[in-house]
Amino acid sequence: MLVWVQTITTLTQYVRTSDTLARPGDDEFVVMLNSLGSGQTAAAQHAHTVTAKILMGTASRPYSQRME
Repeated sequence: MLVWVQTITTLTQYVRTSDTLARPGDDEFVVMLNSLGSGQTAAAQHAHTVTAKILMGTASRPYSQRME
C-alpha cells in the first residue's frame, strides 16, 4: 500500500466524519476541523487535542513501503 494511502487511513481514525481531509501535494495533508466549539478557548482546546492525537498516532505507527 502506498505511504500516502496509509497516512490518510491513519488520519481518518482521528477526525470526525464532519471534518475534511485533503492531500493538496505529494507529501502534504490538510485536516480541516468543523464545529470546534462556541468559544475561542473551546475551539483552541479541541484543535489542540485532535492535533496531539494525530501526531502521536502517526509518529508511533510503522509504515510499509512495499507495493501491495
